[in-house]
Amino acid sequence: MLRVVFLLFLTNVSTYAISCFNATHADLISLQKTYTLVRITCTQFLSPIVCITGIFTNILNIAVLARPRMRSTTNIYLLALAVCDLLYGLIVLIISFRIYTIFGHSYTYMRLFPYLIATGDLCSHTASWLTCSFTVERFIAISSPILARRVCTPERCKCIIIVLCLCNILVNIPEMFSRVMRNTQKSNSTWLGVDVDKYVTNSTSYQETEMQHSAIVRHESYELILTSLTEWLRKIGWPVILVVLEVILPLLILIIFNALLIRFVVQRSFVQATLQTSIQRKHSDVALSTREISCTNEHPCTPHSGGSSRTKRFMEQHDCGIDRQNVWPHHNIELFGERSPDRKPTVKLSHFQQGHTAGLVVHSSVSERHRITIMLIAVVLAYIVFTLPSVMLYLVHETYPCRTTEYVQIQLRVAGNLINLGLVINSSLNFFLYSLLSRRFRTTFHTLLRCKY
Repeated sequence: MLRVVFLLFLTNVSTYAISCFNATHADLISLQKTYTLVRITCTQFLSPIVCITGIFTNILNIAVLARPRMRSTTNIYLLALAVCDLLYGLIVLIISFRIYTIFGHSYTYMRLFPYLIATGDLCSHTASWLTCSFTVERFIAISSPILARRVCTPERCKCIIIVLCLCNILVNIPEMFSRVMRNTQKSNSTWLGVDVDKYVTNSTSYQETEMQHSAIVRHESYELILTSLTEWLRKIGWPVILVVLEVILPLLILIIFNALLIRFVVQRSFVQATLQTSIQRKHSDVALSTREISCTNEHPCTPHSGGSSRTKRFMEQHDCGIDRQNVWPHHNIELFGERSPDRKPTVKLSHFQQGHTAGLVVHSSVSERHRITIMLIAVVLAYIVFTLPSVMLYLVHETYPCRTTEYVQIQLRVAGNLINLGLVINSSLNFFLYSLLSRRFRTTFHTLLRCKY
C-alpha cells in the first residue's frame, strides 16, 4: 500500500513503485480498491471542478487578450493558446461523464466518444506547439530585437498558428479512426451508481479492466474496440512517432529555450540592479551640485571654517534657506506643448528633469518587457511540470519489463488518472499567471470589468 501512495504522490512511476514481484490476491484487491477510489475522485469530483474553472478563466483570457490594447505577437499566441485550452477543458469535461452509467450506456454519447478523444488530443498537441512558438518568439525578441522587428510580425504570427493547426490536424487524423463502438450485453459492475468497467480516456491514459464489486447489474452497454487501422499503425511504430512529434519534441524545445530565457532574465536583473544603483548615485551627486550652484548665485553664504566635505557643504546650503522651486535651471522645455482650452495644462521640465523623466519611461518599458518574459517563463514551467510525468509514464509503459502484469497495469492506470488531472489543471492555470505577473493584463481586465458593470 505504501508503494501505491508513493506512486500517487510523485506520479513518476519509479522503479521501486512498480517493481516486479508476485502479487497476492489480497494485494490485487487492495490495489483495485485504491484505483477505484482514485478514479472516482479524479474523474467524478476533481476533474469537473477544474474543467469548469478552466472554461471560465479561458473565456476571460480570450476576452482580455482580444482587446485592441493587448494586440501584440506574443498575445496573439496566447489568444490561440486560450482557445485550445478552452476546447480542451470542454472536451475533458464531456469525457469525464463517461464514468456515469447513463452516459456509458448512451448510443449517441458512445458513438461520439472516439472523436471526442481525438479532438481532445488535437487541442492538447496544438497547445504544446503554440507554447513552443511563443517561447521561441520571445527568445528572438530579447536576444535580437532588430531581427524580431523584421521577423516577429502579426501577419507572420497568424500564418504560423494556421500552419501549426493544419499540421496537428493531419497528424491526428488516424486517431479519429482508431476506435469504433461495439454493442455488447454483459454484466457491468457499479459502485456508488458509477460504471467502473473499461473506461477509455485520452492518449495519456490506459484502458481499464473490469473491477469486481458487490453490486452486479446486467444491461446493454457499449464498448470501444481498436480497428484494423490501429493495428497496422502500431506495427509501423506510429504511436511512438506520435509521442515523439507531439510530446517529447515540444518538451525538449521548451526546456532548452526556457533555460535560455531564465539565463537572460537573471543576467538582465543583475545588470539592471547595478545600473539602477549607479544612476541613483549619479542623480544624488547632480542634485547636490545643483543646490550648491543655486545657493552661490542667489543666496551667498559665509563659508564655514574646516574641510570641504559634502556634509559641511550641505549644511551651508541648508543655512542659506534654498528656495526649492528655484533649484532647477530655467532652460525649460514643454512636455505637452502650448496650452489650449481643449488640452491638458502645459508642464514645464528642465533639462535635468527631462532626462530623469525619460529615464523613468524607458525603465518602465524595460520593466514591462521583463515582466512579460517572466510570465512566459512561468507558463512554460507549468507546462513542463504537468507534462513531463506523462512522458515518463509512457516510457515506463513501453519499456518496463513487468508492464504486462496485472499489478503493474493497475498502478500505471492509477498514475494515468492523476496525470490526466494535472494536464487539466495546466490548461486552467494561465489566467492566474497572467493576472499575477502582467500589469497590462490586470489593468485591461479591470477596464473590461468597469465597462461591463
